[in-house]
Amino acid sequence: MTVDVKKLEHALPVHAYGKDKAKSFRQLLNEIATGETQIIWQENRPIRLLSIVVVKVHCRDKTLVEDRQVFPDGRVRYRGIEGLSEKLHPQEEHSKGVYRALQEELGFSADELQGISIQFLGREWEKKESLSYPGLESHYDTYTYEVHIPDTLYKPEYTELCEEGMHSYFTWK
Repeated sequence: MTVDVKKLEHALPVHAYGKDKAKSFRQLLNEIATGETQIIWQENRPIRLLSIVVVKVHCRDKTLVEDRQVFPDGRVRYRGIEGLSEKLHPQEEHSKGVYRALQEELGFSADELQGISIQFLGREWEKKESLSYPGLESHYDTYTYEVHIPDTLYKPEYTELCEEGMHSYFTWK
């Protein structure tokens, strides 16, 4: 999907992007280009549409938490979010997105995930202003799953190298 970049720039407070806890405008454009995010217009306001999977990961009676994200410029965004959260690719089945999240965010191989059962917990829709993109109302279509990983995959901390040099750190609680 193509987007009118100039129109989007004028509709958003892009001066706030890439500062504090916000991602850059370039990261938003990348999400649009890859199809992870769609922009629609309502009453001359951009609305961000995206589908995500949330994966609640358990091991050794503990729950995985996204502790923080570190931007390439050194800014830290503390999260404290339970589980993994991954944007779905266009036409990607949400159950496939669960396995992709486990591979991309925790570094598990497809072989390591053989035999792991995932449980679908539900689906919900939510509208809110994005913390990543100030001034941009976002509509989330969220599929929530739960997975118990074996002790052999346990590490005290996991690190994911995300888009454009950003790092996410996961710990247990």
